[in-house]
Amino acid sequence: MKFRFVPLVLAVALSVQSCLTEDMRAPQFVFEVEDVTVPADEVAPFGKGSLSVKTGVPVRCTENWSAFVVNPDEAPWLKIAAQDGNNPAGADVTGTLRLECAVNEAYAARQATLRLLSRSGQLREINVTQLAKTDRIALDGESAYSLPAESEAEIQVKILSNTDWSVEVTPEGAATVTPMAGSGDAVAVIKPQPNYSCTEGTVTTVTFRVNGGEAAAKVAVKRTADQPFIAANAVDIKQFRLPNATSGTLRFNCNAPWKAEVLSSTLLDFALSASEGEGGMKTELPYTMAPNESGESLQAKVKFSLASDPAKSVTLTITHWTGFTVAVDFTPAIEESIPFPLQPADESVPAIPWVSSNSGGLNTQGETFFYKFTAPDGKEYLFGLKNGLISRYFASGMGFLRMNAGSIRLPAVEGYRLGYVEFTTAATNKTFSIARNPEGTDLIGAKKTTNTGDVAAWEFENTEYNTSYYEIVGSGSSRQRNLILLYVK
Repeated sequence: MKFRFVPLVLAVALSVQSCLTEDMRAPQFVFEVEDVTVPADEVAPFGKGSLSVKTGVPVRCTENWSAFVVNPDEAPWLKIAAQDGNNPAGADVTGTLRLECAVNEAYAARQATLRLLSRSGQLREINVTQLAKTDRIALDGESAYSLPAESEAEIQVKILSNTDWSVEVTPEGAATVTPMAGSGDAVAVIKPQPNYSCTEGTVTTVTFRVNGGEAAAKVAVKRTADQPFIAANAVDIKQFRLPNATSGTLRFNCNAPWKAEVLSSTLLDFALSASEGEGGMKTELPYTMAPNESGESLQAKVKFSLASDPAKSVTLTITHWTGFTVAVDFTPAIEESIPFPLQPADESVPAIPWVSSNSGGLNTQGETFFYKFTAPDGKEYLFGLKNGLISRYFASGMGFLRMNAGSIRLPAVEGYRLGYVEFTTAATNKTFSIARNPEGTDLIGAKKTTNTGDVAAWEFENTEYNTSYYEIVGSGSSRQRNLILLYVK
């Protein structure tokens, strides 16, 4: 009977011993952290420049821990912004080690070492690698646009970049971009060329590319189709031809197939090179005719209309003048001082080209520099500089007339009116006009600004003014050569 309860007592004792062992066991130590890699920089908001790179590193530990940079003088770009290493209860939790890295401006990666120390003296090391700088470029906004055919709208594009860049336009000339090159963040203005076609325009691609690299950002612009139209510039509606002219070109603007119709013509042997065409901005249609020796001005009227809508049309006029021309090359022949009669010429004046009063031809007083010509009725006329200083220059065998001041006075010929004035300019950024006074205020021909080699020309449909002369007025030290005058009967 006394051994009946022994097994029960032994089992209870073993159970109590097992519970004491579990309660007295120390918690398992945990300290885990991994190496980290960060980018060279981060894309900042437009205009703010690159920002520093911030990142969080998870740290799992069952104790309090702290971190520090090994050899911080060798890694000034790396800072510990914050560390969440407080764990007094010893629980198995994950904290965060917050790092801040300066922007890496080098094209090479860099490294630093961090040490993490637990309360019990356990040590962990991790490597922090910041990647090398990579050229980049991006757009802050839309990358595709659709514009009306002839809209003058401009597109402003915000560029985000960390380096130098340049612009490419495809097709070439399809848009203007300002600026065509830059560095870092910038605003570029795109102005696409209008679409005058009746079909949808092709896509214009503007590429912003980092210099010497493949990184690029693109903007695509498309124009909608235009409406069919036909028109002509004011200067092309009425065209005048010299008496000896045998050809010319009619010009108009059209974006659809067109047809031509001669409404009327008194021109001799007048013929158009085509009676229809496909159309295009600045459409040109050559024509031919015989010289005008009829003794009167001749005229033709040509109507151009849309093939699909004949009501839309424009009519151009060609006037083939009669009269006589005076052509001068400004090459002096002899020196002779002559007073200045306006018209007709003094019979004592010899029939010579340009004459001047000194052998050098420089600084010749204005009223002693003239040209003599004979009108069809036999009367002789002179023209030359009035109220100014003149000198003559020679370049490549060409004679040049230089007006330092004043104007060239052209005579009015009895029975004729001045119909056309032309000369080639030999100076940069000079302004000329045709007037009825030396000051150039009573204009009959608008002011024209020219550069070397430009042809300045004026056509006058009506110069029936109460005047005995006309003036070619120039600005500053203006130069001319190859003067042509037409007097219309």
